[in-house]
Amino acid sequence: MIDAAITTRLLIRLSCGHAGTVLWLSDPVEYSDSRLSPERVEALERWEGGGGYTSGAQALAERVAVEVGNCYEVGYARFRGGIPSTRAHSRPPTS
Repeated sequence: MIDAAITTRLLIRLSCGHAGTVLWLSDPVEYSDSRLSPERVEALERWEGGGGYTSGAQALAERVAVEVGNCYEVGYARFRGGIPSTRAHSRPPTS
């Protein structure tokens, strides 16, 4: 069970054009290792196939954040090495 008191989240970066995946922690994360739904993986592949532009990045980051859970934050940077301009995370369930 995920601890609702988590204060530090790991950042998953969405970044196109590298390693056959858009998911990055410190290294690329293969889709098969991500435990994301097939629908989400398909959306990530479509986004990458479209060049990974800002269009749709916020909505995609939010959907990925919901699936990966409260331990992660999902970010997207427009420029290589940039600070993510989009960040999303899921909220812990309320009682």
